[in-house]
Amino acid sequence: GLNERVCELTATSLGADTSRIFLWDGENRSFGAIADYGDDPETWAVIRVVPLPATSIAGLMPRLERGERAGVEDVGVGGDQYG
Repeated sequence: GLNERVCELTATSLGADTSRIFLWDGENRSFGAIADYGDDPETWAVIRVVPLPATSIAGLMPRLERGERAGVEDVGVGGDQYG
């Protein structure tokens, strides 16, 4: 789909192995993954069902709240950001 293509183009443009799009869930104050590129199926299976709590990326939240772009170089599965 379109979001997956955006992830692919982003990864390719930046020379990255993976790219993901997360959607903000204000009610739960977390992000849910909606698209990816480059993840193996096992990794994507975990990332797409486990929300990323806003508290785990507290340093990025001010930028996101201002509507600015923000990126995370390495958000791995199994770290505190997924717990």
